[in-house]
Amino acid sequence: MNMMTLGGIDAIGLHYQARYARHLASDRLLLALSAGYFQRNNRESIASDLYADSDQKQRLTTDFSVLVDLLPSSRSALRIGGGLSYWYRSDKLITARNYSWSTTSGYYDFQTSWSDEKEWNLGYHLTLEYETRLSPQLALNGQIGWANFTRDRLRRNGGIFSGNTIPVFQSAQAGLGLSYLF
Repeated sequence: MNMMTLGGIDAIGLHYQARYARHLASDRLLLALSAGYFQRNNRESIASDLYADSDQKQRLTTDFSVLVDLLPSSRSALRIGGGLSYWYRSDKLITARNYSWSTTSGYYDFQTSWSDEKEWNLGYHLTLEYETRLSPQLALNGQIGWANFTRDRLRRNGGIFSGNTIPVFQSAQAGLGLSYLF
């Protein structure tokens, strides 16, 4: 589990993650595959004791990582690396909001327009983690990471396809994990 942000202070929340890792080369190399879930629903204060839902963001995350251990110790590891990320993005974003106060009835009138964005995004991530063994089968680790995602668009230019990438979002992560070693 870690704290994750999607670019701004309004999109910080818990990212739940499960990871399967394979240690190679006498524990100097780690190959890992992880899957996770993140959801953030924001609320915005309109007036005293009156709130409105704001942007809603949801991610289903999959990451493939290659990490190299920099410490030659069997009790602790300092790993650095990165890999490919493929995340499903489901955002419900506010495109327009109007509200007014009726003095005769004492009620607010809300009108909100939403835009739904759903797509898979390919990107890369960088990770730094420290792990210490609590027992032969149990380990505690802390990690920080950063991921960058783009949307690929192909345009046809006179019979030649040229790639054009457009930034979609970035994510910073920091958290703690508990691992069971088989």
